[in-house]
Amino acid sequence: MSNSKPLINIYKSFLFFIFALIVLIMTIVMQGVLFFLTILFISKNIRTKWKWFCIRFSAKILNNIFGIKLILSGADFIPKTENEMGKIVLISNHTSLFDISESFVNIPLRISFLAKKSLSRIPLLNIFMKHSNCVFVDRNNPRNNIKAMRECIDNIQNDIPVFIFPEGTRSADGAIAPFKKGSMKILLKTNPLIIPIAISGLREYFENRKKFFYRKKAHLSILKPFKISELERADEEYLSNYLKNIIESEVLRQKSLNI
Repeated sequence: MSNSKPLINIYKSFLFFIFALIVLIMTIVMQGVLFFLTILFISKNIRTKWKWFCIRFSAKILNNIFGIKLILSGADFIPKTENEMGKIVLISNHTSLFDISESFVNIPLRISFLAKKSLSRIPLLNIFMKHSNCVFVDRNNPRNNIKAMRECIDNIQNDIPVFIFPEGTRSADGAIAPFKKGSMKILLKTNPLIIPIAISGLREYFENRKKFFYRKKAHLSILKPFKISELERADEEYLSNYLKNIIESEVLRQKSLNI
């Protein structure tokens, strides 16, 4: 296994090079078409649809290049009409770089991710994240955190679905870390429809990759939405534990299917 590790790292780098090349082309096409749509005074709605087509198409390319096979469940829990939408926050565990791309592909909402500041410095990726209304958090800058929280709350109040990884970073070993209080404050201040998401199996396609061809399937489960008013208590600790427990239980169920 130790002899194959350098080869697998080269293989992963090659796949990312191919992906970066395709995304570079997609970025040029997306920006070029947006420029012409703007100067031709084409409606903002059409420009937005074009941006989201490019974002989702690029995410699909990434997933296909790495051969990701994903089982999606609970898709019916996602609101499908404007009357059903309103304020929505999606809460998920965070296991892999692919959590975001799989969410873009499988969740038919124009999601605004709450993401760490370092992602905004990655060429090409930062363009796509900007177009998807991402809010960036700098954990070393308290003022930035307050600003990001306000921006996130504004998005929710304006009926823009927000996707939050309350652990704050990717799990190093797949175990779900305690949820950050800031995420719970956002939920308590906005009282949105909360949609829990459970993800497992994506780390093996990149971070923990040990084989050239990985055949087991990853899972993304959309769990039953709820409002804070339906819970026994409405405080940060109870909400944090409640969400962590139901996501953790679903992840354990997912893993049992791959044994």
